[in-house]
Amino acid sequence: MSFDFLVKHTYAVVLMAGKGLRMNVDLPKQFIEVAGLPLFLFASKEFDESNEVDYLLFVTSKENIEKTKSILEKSSIKKPYEVIEGGSVREESSKKAIEFLAKMNANKESIVLIHDADRPNINEEIIKNNVIAAKDCGAAITATSSVNSLAISSNGIIEGYLNRDEVYQIQTPQTFSLSLLEEAFKKAIDPSSYTDEGSLVLGTLGVKAKIVKAGSDNYKITTESDLEIFEKTRSKI
Repeated sequence: MSFDFLVKHTYAVVLMAGKGLRMNVDLPKQFIEVAGLPLFLFASKEFDESNEVDYLLFVTSKENIEKTKSILEKSSIKKPYEVIEGGSVREESSKKAIEFLAKMNANKESIVLIHDADRPNINEEIIKNNVIAAKDCGAAITATSSVNSLAISSNGIIEGYLNRDEVYQIQTPQTFSLSLLEEAFKKAIDPSSYTDEGSLVLGTLGVKAKIVKAGSDNYKITTESDLEIFEKTRSKI
C-alpha cells in the first residue's frame, strides 16, 4: 500500500515490545486473547477507526515481528501500517519509531501519538483531544487526576503530603509534533533514562506538555487482576 509520508499526517505508534513479566504467562501480554482478539488489537482498532489517525506503526520485539504481521493481515485493520523492531526498554522503542519516520522522510509537522499496546480502552475522544492539544502546543500527555492522598517519605517515614489537585497519574497516548520528538531524542544522551516521552521532552528541551484528562478506565493491563477486570468488561459488550 503506497503512502505519501511527505504530507502532514497523524501517526499512531503502538508500543508492544515489552515482555509483560508481571503477568505470569508464557507469551507477551499483548498477544493474550480476550473475546477472541489479541490484546493489542483493541487499541489498534480504535486508532484504525479514528478520524484523526492516518497511519499505524507497530513496534514489537524482533522475535514477534512475523507473529504481529500475521495477526494484522488477518485483522480488520484498514489503514496503512508497518511493523518494526523495538528496543529493550520503552524509550528505545519510541526512538526507533521516530527513526523509522525520519527514514521515510515524514513531514516534520506531522503529529505522533505514542500509546501502550496494553491500554486497550483508548477511545476517539482521548485521541482527538490529544491531537488538538499537540497541534496547539507541540506536546500533550493523557493523564488522570489523583483520587488518593499522596505523601513523600524517607526511610519509611512520611515527610510531607502533596496537593493531590496538582498531581496526575500519567497514561498514554502521549502526543507530539514529529519535529519536537526528533529534537528531543537527538539531545538525549541516554533516552532509556527517561520513563516516557513527556519526561524526555521536558528533560531535554524544557517543553511542558499540556494535560489531556482521561478517566481511570484508560488503565494499563499490568497484572492478572487487571486482565480479569478487562475480560469481564468485554464479556458484557
